[in-house]
Amino acid sequence: MNSIQLHQKANELVQLIGSRDIRNITRSLGMQVSEMPFDSILGFFTFQWEFHQVVINDKLDKATKQMVCGYALSRYADAYLFASKGTFCKMNYISHAHLSDYKANAFSSHLMLDSDEVYHLTTLGYDAAQIAHQTKRHLNLILFKLLEMDQMGFDMSHYYRIHRQFLKGHQHLAHLGFQNI
Repeated sequence: MNSIQLHQKANELVQLIGSRDIRNITRSLGMQVSEMPFDSILGFFTFQWEFHQVVINDKLDKATKQMVCGYALSRYADAYLFASKGTFCKMNYISHAHLSDYKANAFSSHLMLDSDEVYHLTTLGYDAAQIAHQTKRHLNLILFKLLEMDQMGFDMSHYYRIHRQFLKGHQHLAHLGFQNI
């Protein structure tokens, strides 16, 4: 699925549920969401028989919990709602590496973030960290959303300099830079 299709599918789901709250969306689709302590993982999800569950590490901050829930929901949507792969995971642990899975996080960024709101914040000169703070979302989620908006044809030329400057101070996120700059 390309960026426009991911955006369209996510917005159809938001319209159906009537919310951008990731836990509300997840629960509305019949998945149980709970929290428990873990030492080394962010959480896990299981989709087996009629039992669909997301368990999130209760030690995480709110923005990371949202991102973990969004990642699990994206995997669920891919397997059950869009059936693009035809394979269904029985159980999968969620690690820090999953927070860089492009397709899953691009989809969840579309679920949780309104494109027009994010675009408006870019026109005000906010960098990715400021947008994350303003929207109360995980920084990585904002970076995925910005890349998706660029790929969907939003004119982000006003933002390239701000983004390039931001990434200079966050070299570990350099892989989330725009292709056009």
